[in-house]
Amino acid sequence: ECLDGDQKVMFYQRTAHSLDNGMHVAANYFHPLYGLDGQVLTQDFPKDHPHHHGIFWAWHQLWVGKVRAGDPWINKDFLPIVRTADVIDQGPVFATLRTRVEWTSPLVTDGNGVPRPIVAERGWMRVFRREGDSRHVDFSIELTAQLDAVRIGGSEDVKGYSGFTVRMRP
Repeated sequence: ECLDGDQKVMFYQRTAHSLDNGMHVAANYFHPLYGLDGQVLTQDFPKDHPHHHGIFWAWHQLWVGKVRAGDPWINKDFLPIVRTADVIDQGPVFATLRTRVEWTSPLVTDGNGVPRPIVAERGWMRVFRREGDSRHVDFSIELTAQLDAVRIGGSEDVKGYSGFTVRMRP
């Protein structure tokens, strides 16, 4: 949980969980994100899009060679494994969380049926102290393929949506 003094700012969901009996399992995202007055600004598992989660980043297409290794956008055949989540800076101006995550799929396994890391994700999320009527939050996310011929892509329609997303409350 990230605090600015005693005020909640946001929470990193490190552990995989589901609110719909395992249909949509999610981890590696931020929710809730709080406004300056303490109101919750983001949604998690909303009824109209149960695959949306606060502040998240995901792509519809994840391929390893000719194998469709799941759909991270809707959490199908995909699970990010958070290996580390460490506060590396904490001071009067900002705090920084550094994460190390492995993207896995039950469709890409080793000889023993254990999911292999497909993508290594490193993240840096920096939350700045409130200044007047604003607060800045910076995200830096680095993705590195761990297997040959890894490809990611947006939705397969003309919209092409995917990537960094914030699901706000109405």
